[in-house]
Amino acid sequence: MRSLRTAPAAVSLLVSLALLAAAVLAAPLEPRLAHKHRSLASAAVSASNVSDAAMPAGNVSDAALRAVSAKRINARFGRDKLVRGVNLGGWFLLEAWETPHVFLTSDIERQQLSDEWAWMGAKGARAKPDLVAHYNSYYTEQDFAEMAQAGLNTVRIPLPFWTFVPTVSPEPYLVNRQRAALRRALGWSLKHGLDVVLDLHALPGNINGQDNGGRLGQQDWAKDPKNLDRSIAALQNMVELYVNNASYGGVVKAIQVANEPRINAQLSLPFLGAYHKRALAAVRNAVSPTALVRPTTMFSDAFQDVTKYNYMFPQGDFPPQQLVVDKHFYFVKQWDRSLPDNDEELLRHVCAIGPRLRKAHAVRPVVVGEFSLGRTTRCVDYHDCKGRTIAHDLPSLNSKSNNLFMRRFAEAQLATYEQAGGWIMWTWKTDAAAAWSYQAARNQGWLPSDVSDPTQRLYTPAPGSATDQRCVSEQPSRAPRFAMQS
Repeated sequence: MRSLRTAPAAVSLLVSLALLAAAVLAAPLEPRLAHKHRSLASAAVSASNVSDAAMPAGNVSDAALRAVSAKRINARFGRDKLVRGVNLGGWFLLEAWETPHVFLTSDIERQQLSDEWAWMGAKGARAKPDLVAHYNSYYTEQDFAEMAQAGLNTVRIPLPFWTFVPTVSPEPYLVNRQRAALRRALGWSLKHGLDVVLDLHALPGNINGQDNGGRLGQQDWAKDPKNLDRSIAALQNMVELYVNNASYGGVVKAIQVANEPRINAQLSLPFLGAYHKRALAAVRNAVSPTALVRPTTMFSDAFQDVTKYNYMFPQGDFPPQQLVVDKHFYFVKQWDRSLPDNDEELLRHVCAIGPRLRKAHAVRPVVVGEFSLGRTTRCVDYHDCKGRTIAHDLPSLNSKSNNLFMRRFAEAQLATYEQAGGWIMWTWKTDAAAAWSYQAARNQGWLPSDVSDPTQRLYTPAPGSATDQRCVSEQPSRAPRFAMQS
């Protein structure tokens, strides 16, 4: 997400997949790759030392693999069904505002740490065991079950490059140790019917200069060709490990090649476009003939307007059926001073986005891969949130008027983004930022209990009644219920 520190078709197939889900969860661990197919991908895998104790055993028979691989389909992510999802932020890539508790352990709580790079240095010998413990505990199967119960159908999993390729000096990151928890996440996703976007969120050298790129203030990705090579290798290994292995049941529906590139003096649109073209070829060429699904390649629009998409993604180089564009929206006044202060004006502003998204989506798929209900930041100085929880944050947001606005604001965003390919909220949970947590917002009543049930949308305008570019009505169809109200 944009940094809070700066402004920046058969029943048999379904049965087969269900059995595969069980295999993922039950399989013993085995240090091998399931498939090595093309010399390019094999070389990348070898170079990254991906021998991995977190791989499934691949205990599906060859005959079963042949039968299911014959049914391989293009994922068409963002096309065939509305995406309704959440990001799993704060898990495999640390951001202090999301998980202050990770930065406030007794050994480092007196320090001011800006990012995972600094955290690794401060923790010293405790970095590895503490980070692995975080990977193993922060998300559990209960989270995935709750996501499915909430009517969600997708998770976007932000991942750093060091999950897939070695670091180079002086990079301090913990290499490969995310994979055991990631393996479980894919199994839980398959079990609970959630599609997966694997998002290469942090690239070598940092593509945006934000803490979500690994090191705040560094934007050196485009300065060294080796950074691009390592990025491509990371994508190839991602595909080899989690797309080509049939034990994951084809749960990965999209591969995102970068998150929020920052266009400035360090990175031009043409340079980014050249990487995008190379990444598209790398991802598609890395998919094995035995893969169950060919995932869609997902590209950030780098916060560019939809009017630039024809320039950024010319159809000759980027066939629309092979890609989806990732658009992010945040309505935070600290980041965009032009945003309306008035609630009604802000809702009209949100609703006015819908027709433009719909027009862009008609040419090439667009999914809003990040948004939130937050209008202000939280825990920017994470020390301010020591010991705080969602329960501490809610009293500042749960007045009667704000509860009603938050429900309308949420429904306005959902209605707007559903005019394109759908949405993925940032994030499922946080320590103490209620408006940035889907889980907290749902529990409070700002979001429907089951977002897939249209009868739970309380502010859908009656046919013919919408005016002033409103996508939500002024009054609810019935009184909302909120868990807490001050």
